[in-house]
Amino acid sequence: MNTIAQISPASSVPAPPIPHSIAEWGVTAAIVVYLVKAGFELIKKKDADEAQLNSTLIQDLRGDRKEELQQIRDVVVRLEASYRQNIVLNQKMAKAITGIHLTHQQQARTNTELYAQLRQHERILLSLNEKLDRLDNERTTRNHATRPESHPHV
Repeated sequence: MNTIAQISPASSVPAPPIPHSIAEWGVTAAIVVYLVKAGFELIKKKDADEAQLNSTLIQDLRGDRKEELQQIRDVVVRLEASYRQNIVLNQKMAKAITGIHLTHQQQARTNTELYAQLRQHERILLSLNEKLDRLDNERTTRNHATRPESHPHV
């Protein structure tokens, strides 16, 4: 059988040596102090960088919001101008509609007056027609009365 891969047993990490002398303890303490100081400086720098990043992000957000607010203000100004223009147009239309309404009322009055005159003329014509019918009937009656009766010729 062929071996494809061989896995070695897990090796253990050697533990650091324990210092035995005061000099070793001094060097170890200096290293620990240096590492703690470097760690503290690193954390301090990280906090400062995060604070700077937060400040930059807040400024960017404020700038974006300021720009958005300006755009909203511009839209509101345009809407207000459009609203005022619509008010003016509505007032003009109201005047025009009032004028049309007044003209319509005048035409209605004129039509009523013409209708009344036509009705009066119709009554006059009907009266004249009745008089003509009476006169025609009287004439026909007179012609029949004054005319001798005709004898039939055989």
